[in-house]
Amino acid sequence: MPPARKPVSSKPASPRGPVTQPLYEEDAQSASRPAWKKWLYGQLIFSGVALVAVAASLILSGPRKSAKPAEGETAASTETAPEPEKKPAANAANAPKPAPAKPAAKPAPAPATKPAAKPGAVTPVTDLAALKGLKGQKGKTATVSGVLKKVEASASGGHLILRFADKPGDAVIVTLVPKTAPTLPKAALEKWVGKKITATGLVVDYKGELTVSVGPAKDIKAE
Repeated sequence: MPPARKPVSSKPASPRGPVTQPLYEEDAQSASRPAWKKWLYGQLIFSGVALVAVAASLILSGPRKSAKPAEGETAASTETAPEPEKKPAANAANAPKPAPAKPAAKPAPAPATKPAAKPGAVTPVTDLAALKGLKGQKGKTATVSGVLKKVEASASGGHLILRFADKPGDAVIVTLVPKTAPTLPKAALEKWVGKKITATGLVVDYKGELTVSVGPAKDIKAE
């Protein structure tokens, strides 16, 4: 029960006229407060009333039930779609490496060619490569040397053929014409078989064989 309100003591009347005074002491204190305090008290009272009203509405309403799913809607529709399976990226280290390129085949070196026999120099009868350089060159002669193996006469008898190898093509042959060397008939040349012969003449082709064609008898001799 609230305490009893105290009455305010009466004061003598003002000579200017009657003054209205509050009946109780609390009303007198309220009247003496500044205006801003009155406004603040009013706001606090209003806020308290509002909070009480909100709390009461929450208590009366209670927790709300979740809405039921619509008819025909399945639980699967609420589930999230499965993520697509991620394939691991190809590892560059495991990727097959390209086969190393094969080095280009080197061209075969060209066979070394021997220089042509110099006129005046003695060339072995078996050095066909050196003698081919003088073949068909007009006015250029070659001097060859080798052991005589056989003496033949052509079918017509116009040439004498001196051979220095058992197999044709293994050495040059030397030919001479009996008319230009009458001092060297076949019988005389056959005595030179087994001896080293030196002959000088033009390098020509005689029936497919490389030949040194001798002129006068002085251009051939036996050692």
